[in-house]
Amino acid sequence: MKGMRRGAGPAVRAVIGSVADPELVEFTRTLARIPSVHGEEAAIAAVYAERMQALGLETEVIEAEPNRPNVLGWLRGTGGGPRFMLNGHTDTVMHVLGWTRDSYAGDLDDGRIYGHGVSNMKASNAAMVYAADAIRRARVRLRGDLLIALVVGECQGGVGIHDLLARGTRADAFVCGEPTHLNVLTVHASAQYLRVNIIGRAGHFGTHDHGVNAILKMYELVRRLGPVHARIPAGRWLRSTPKPAYRGLPRYHVGTIKGGVTRELPEGGGWSSTPDFCTAIFNVRTGRDEGIEGTREDLEGVLRAMQARDGDFQFEVIPIRDMPGFEAAPESRAREAVVAACRAVTGRRPHVGPVAPYMFMTSDSGHMQTAGMVDGVLLGPGNFASSVPDEHVEVDKLVAAARIYAAAAVGICGVAGE
Repeated sequence: MKGMRRGAGPAVRAVIGSVADPELVEFTRTLARIPSVHGEEAAIAAVYAERMQALGLETEVIEAEPNRPNVLGWLRGTGGGPRFMLNGHTDTVMHVLGWTRDSYAGDLDDGRIYGHGVSNMKASNAAMVYAADAIRRARVRLRGDLLIALVVGECQGGVGIHDLLARGTRADAFVCGEPTHLNVLTVHASAQYLRVNIIGRAGHFGTHDHGVNAILKMYELVRRLGPVHARIPAGRWLRSTPKPAYRGLPRYHVGTIKGGVTRELPEGGGWSSTPDFCTAIFNVRTGRDEGIEGTREDLEGVLRAMQARDGDFQFEVIPIRDMPGFEAAPESRAREAVVAACRAVTGRRPHVGPVAPYMFMTSDSGHMQTAGMVDGVLLGPGNFASSVPDEHVEVDKLVAAARIYAAAAVGICGVAGE
């Protein structure tokens, strides 16, 4: 098989056939019942650790922050082969409105498992655990180590992966399990988060001095920036270098807006007054090489143009989070092995590259690449039913992911005695 080491074919077939499908499905449903919004990962981390220990993996629980543990599971090799990391995050985004079923029931309905965070990315994490179990069940001895690294705080900019990397943990190749619907993602955007504060001037509804409305100034800023979730054309407000791999970028959206009287924004404290303060978070998605300081300067340029027309307001632009983009290495062992594993499991070649819409997300892969782990790809069973009402994962994709992860581990780590 292309991308697989010589002699790996029988081992690949063995591990593919050894995935414990019913256990995997039930474990995923168990995870779907456990809330794990960022900052509250301890309960689900304990379940991951308990299951990995029960399956015979060497397990480590290491606090990245108080009561926020990373969980590592090792399947040690015999030596002499590359180390391969399966990377996932244990936190989820905040719960959203609009669910039509119990978001923490772990419902299995019509071939789908429903639950908040199941697509992004409890299902991937479960598949990683049972991929390692399949290798153990098949009695395949890897040469290199297989590491399952389940980390906290990806949704907060990479809290857990930063701690893991700071401790010196590295791998020769990795797969990150962000939702890709089993496509092999080799490129994704950078995510830049910037706070914009607009300071107007208070007035009163009942007087002729109506002040300067900071909320309306923020509205004008958004109007000048153009439509959200659409590509920002070249020559508009954001400078960028076009690259074929980043088609559809850059783009932005508004994450939050709050406005009122004073920076404290008291509820009910100034309903008759002109709002003199408005704050918003802008999320800008760009290519990997575009820096957040350049984005800050470009936003400030738009605001200065607004001031030139009507200077009776002030502004602040504050970078608050920068998650680097990811570009797979041109000669990638991970890409070759995962593509070969997909063929072995599904019988077809997957879509490979900057696959939309998945390329517009971000992940811990950019942090790993920045730290020198350049050989990796992203593949997960979830789709963009993630982080939305009625989030779900398809059972057939879940099982296929476990088989792909196991086959890729054989291809990358090698088989003892080959």
